[in-house]
Amino acid sequence: MCEPYFDGEVADVWVETVRLSRKEHNCSACGCVIGERTTYTDIRIIYDGSAWMERVCFGCSAASKAFAKEHGSQPSPSGLLVELEECARGDPRSWVKYAPMAEAMIARGGSRED
Repeated sequence: MCEPYFDGEVADVWVETVRLSRKEHNCSACGCVIGERTTYTDIRIIYDGSAWMERVCFGCSAASKAFAKEHGSQPSPSGLLVELEECARGDPRSWVKYAPMAEAMIARGGSRED
């Protein structure tokens, strides 16, 4: 198992709600379009005194849950791609698991931000 890049501190509040979109949104993790009348995960986070919301597509939500299951905690969706790439680079066993997830995120989003 790789060492997560994020510090592993747990958010003060992390509430996930599955919603049906009324309008288009972008996934906070991969940037893909979450279309109108599409199911997505709405995540409300409070960490270190700051509050924010992230909307996550089904694919990124599944990747995030898989990462969390193995590591015991999960990064915010906007940091998921970095975590997957770091883990994929750090260990050959992790490469097999996390590189495809990272590649799928990049493909869904259509471009990569650095």
